[in-house]
Formats: sequence, structure tokens, C-alpha cells
Amino acid sequence: MKHSQILLKIRPATSDTKKEAILAQWYRDQLKQAVLPLIVEWEPLIGVEVRRFFVQRMKTNWGSCNTEMGNIRLNTDLAKKPGE
Repeated sequence: MKHSQILLKIRPATSDTKKEAILAQWYRDQLKQAVLPLIVEWEPLIGVEVRRFFVQRMKTNWGSCNTEMGNIRLNTDLAKKPGE
């Protein structure tokens, strides 16, 4: 990260598809790191237990949850939004 830009250092022959995959994985990792402290903070406040959470590309939703299974599914595009 450099100011408001992301600098991606890769080999010159890297395909656009591979560049997109690298960036998508970085966004997934960033979101996972941001979500873990939020889960720890909010579980006791609302009296639920998150058993698993998933981060994936979603076209129409920011996320979803399955209360019976204790799963949360989040859109990778959330990583591109301000933390607030």
C-alpha cells in the first residue's frame, strides 16, 4: 500500500488473470483479518457463536448468515470499503 494506491510487484510475463487472482486473494486476506476481531467483539454482545465464516465473491449481497449452522458468508468487495 502506498498512499491511496496498491503496488503489485510481479514478473513481467504475468498474465492479467494471474494479477487479478493475486489481488483477489489479497482482498480476501485483508477482510479475514478485519473480521476476526469484530466477531470476537460482537459474539458476547448479541449472544451468538460464529462457528465458521467464509469470504467469497458475491454478485448481489454484502453477506449472509445461517443462524442454525452458525456460519457467516461475506462478500470480498467489503474489503474495498472504509472500515467504519
